[in-house]
Amino acid sequence: MDTGSGFPATMLQDVSWTFRGPTFDEQGSFEAAVRDYQSPDQGEVWQPEEVVLRSPRVRVSPDVHWYLSDEDPVVELVADNGESFTAGELLFKVHNAFVADLRQMDHKYFEGFSLSRHQRMDAPPLYDLDLGS
Repeated sequence: MDTGSGFPATMLQDVSWTFRGPTFDEQGSFEAAVRDYQSPDQGEVWQPEEVVLRSPRVRVSPDVHWYLSDEDPVVELVADNGESFTAGELLFKVHNAFVADLRQMDHKYFEGFSLSRHQRMDAPPLYDLDLGS
């Protein structure tokens, strides 16, 4: 669903994943791990080659409240091709950015991305990393 901003309101809601284990050195290995993690009854929800975000940059913040600071951490990611993110590239980069903090938390199960209500006009789109337990 498009929000009128040109960016989808949600992304990858049907993909199963958990933020545990190590970071991945190679995107292909990560994509294979995500494919293996999917339940057989889910069908083909994991499409790592699908372009999910047409933006050269994106900011992501985990939807958690366990950080000791007043603000949740935000990472800014850059698309490899300088134009858009595929599902595989986006989740790979987000996994590597946050797995060290999330792996020990109760809320480490990926539930997709939601366009944040806290957008800045002078910055790339901000997405909440939706997590569950």
